[in-house]
Amino acid sequence: MDRTALSSALCVLLSSGVRTAASSAETAGSTDEAAAGDQLPTITVTAERRSESLQTVPISVEAVTSSEIADLGVGDSLTLPELVPSLTYTVLGFGSVPFIRGVGTNNVAVNNESSVAAYVDGVYRPFGIGNLLDFNNVERVEVLEGPQGTLFGRNATGGVIQVVTRDPQQAPSLDANVGYANYNTGSASFYGTTGITQNLAADIAVVAQDQTEGWGRNVYTPEQTYFQKFIELRSKWLLTIDEATTARLTLDYSHMSGNDDNRQHPPGTFGVDGVVQNLPPFDVSQNPEERWYNGAGAALRLDHDFGAVDFVSITSLHNDLAYYRSDEDATPVNVVDGHVNLRYEDFTQEVQLNSPASSKIKWVLGAFYFNGWGVNNPLGIYGLAAAPAPYFDIWGTQRTESEAGYGQATVPLTSSLDFTGGVRYTTETQNFHGATVSPLAVLAPLSQNEQSSDKVTWRASLDYTFTPGVMAYISDNRGTKSGGFNLSNGVPFQPEQLDAYEFGVKSEFLDHRVRLNGSTFFYDYKDMQVYVVTTGTQNVENAAASRLEGAELNLELLPVKNLTIKAGVSLLHTWFVTYPGAQYVPADPGAAVYASAAGNETPFAPRFTASLSGTYVMPSSIGPFNLSADVYHNNGYYWTPDDRIRQPVYNVVNASLGWECPSGHFGVRGWVKNLGREVYYASEEEIAGLGDAVGFAAPRTFGINFDYKM
Repeated sequence: MDRTALSSALCVLLSSGVRTAASSAETAGSTDEAAAGDQLPTITVTAERRSESLQTVPISVEAVTSSEIADLGVGDSLTLPELVPSLTYTVLGFGSVPFIRGVGTNNVAVNNESSVAAYVDGVYRPFGIGNLLDFNNVERVEVLEGPQGTLFGRNATGGVIQVVTRDPQQAPSLDANVGYANYNTGSASFYGTTGITQNLAADIAVVAQDQTEGWGRNVYTPEQTYFQKFIELRSKWLLTIDEATTARLTLDYSHMSGNDDNRQHPPGTFGVDGVVQNLPPFDVSQNPEERWYNGAGAALRLDHDFGAVDFVSITSLHNDLAYYRSDEDATPVNVVDGHVNLRYEDFTQEVQLNSPASSKIKWVLGAFYFNGWGVNNPLGIYGLAAAPAPYFDIWGTQRTESEAGYGQATVPLTSSLDFTGGVRYTTETQNFHGATVSPLAVLAPLSQNEQSSDKVTWRASLDYTFTPGVMAYISDNRGTKSGGFNLSNGVPFQPEQLDAYEFGVKSEFLDHRVRLNGSTFFYDYKDMQVYVVTTGTQNVENAAASRLEGAELNLELLPVKNLTIKAGVSLLHTWFVTYPGAQYVPADPGAAVYASAAGNETPFAPRFTASLSGTYVMPSSIGPFNLSADVYHNNGYYWTPDDRIRQPVYNVVNASLGWECPSGHFGVRGWVKNLGREVYYASEEEIAGLGDAVGFAAPRTFGINFDYKM
């Protein structure tokens, strides 16, 4: 039996029971993909709350499609920077910390919203906790770079990460995957959709992983370190009420647990025990740690076409619970043993009126309501830091209530020149109450505080279309990020504000085989919120002012049929204009000193990042092979305003090789991530009184996955 016959027999065996209708649908899909091999596909985005081509939107936005997610193994939000050079991610506990162009929030307190706003199907996800999103039902991920001050929920100074998931379909289909990787890691995912009635369709998406072998060990206890298991479920129900009206109900649940945020003192430094650890990466010497997180939510979207106007309503409710026990001093001595109990709830309601597709003037009017409640429930401090008591509890609650109204319109001034103008007015009130108690006494009695703010933000841009494939734009954008209270002590911090000025060009040529987009920008950043840590207490304060300037260039090309290459570079220069009283912390345990940080680089702002990826689909008589690889370079950045601790320069290389049956029903893929075993940090902190602590990003991992589609 030759290879072709053997392959066909294997595919028939694995695909038995597949409906003829499903086979027809798969064949049609394969034809579309083959046709797309001659040109770059058109990418549709909703950066301005309506569906438009990526190349016609006068905004700097990167889109990662479902095929790229599959081909390049972008399995979760933490791997997005490998395709979006302006994006930097780090992790604190179960929280994801995104920075875009050096703007973000390196604090995942349950009441502190991110400077880079996250949305899933138009639903705002305010806080970093639980936002480590895994992708298996995603249509695309859009990364909007720069402040978003008009059309998106609560405002954002850094940008927006918007996840768009698939809609349910009437035709039954499923996509199942099981995998096994080193460190004894099993994984599974499932996506299925079908019609329930003539007008109702539903889907369900499940992603699960169980890693039972850690990347390292705790030399002080028998524990392993850096391991995690999780399960995420998401279900969407689509009801077509009539030709003009649809309703989408989405339910989601996620659970994570493990011991994946361990830290050690950097080589050559010591902790409060006076010991220089000099441990290899992923090993620690500290007291036990543990973590778990549960999150659940529901969202309802209603769309109705009135003819003269399209109406949209998005209602959501989300609840998060998290616990983590953290050895803040990262030594075997029990100095600061933190037991953090977090609870968070939010309710949002948004309504929009959009211009019809036939309108020459594209406009949107909307209103947004937000009610969020974040609680330290409580933060328990054990160890010597609590002496003479066995422990003390820090209780803190913040409630935020906000209303906003917004509008934006794009007006054609000539056949080639468009003007876009938008404005948003946001008002909010925040209330805090908290207390610190111990079994021996009330250390700090109940305190209450309140603050409010009113902000006007805007967008103004001009874009000119030189040819059907070349467009340039210039824009002025203002965005803000909400303030809040430090739950550990009730000290408030004010909203931050960012004004951005940008010039960009988008181009596509050589019969849609080359796409080249670039931009340059300047940011004026006021009341920048900065994260500082003192003796295990995490707080946010306002730095006075900073400036950021940079440029980006993104290239996508199809040099030959079935070979797609993408490349991107990001250049960034940042500095504090004024920051009196910045915290300067010694590497070893000791008291901090305070001085001006003017002239220092801002944190999380690499001067140069670059990415290069390629995917080649090789047809064969036994089914297509898919070879993908990508490399990401980061020249490093400072973690704190005193410019002392720094992420080293690092390069990450990933690769995969897949094969698919000619029918498209069965496939197998082998993959490797961090091929060069690059050692770099996932987090680094300088803690006044306790010394520096670092956590490591993933080592080399590799595995195999099996897919079945119907």
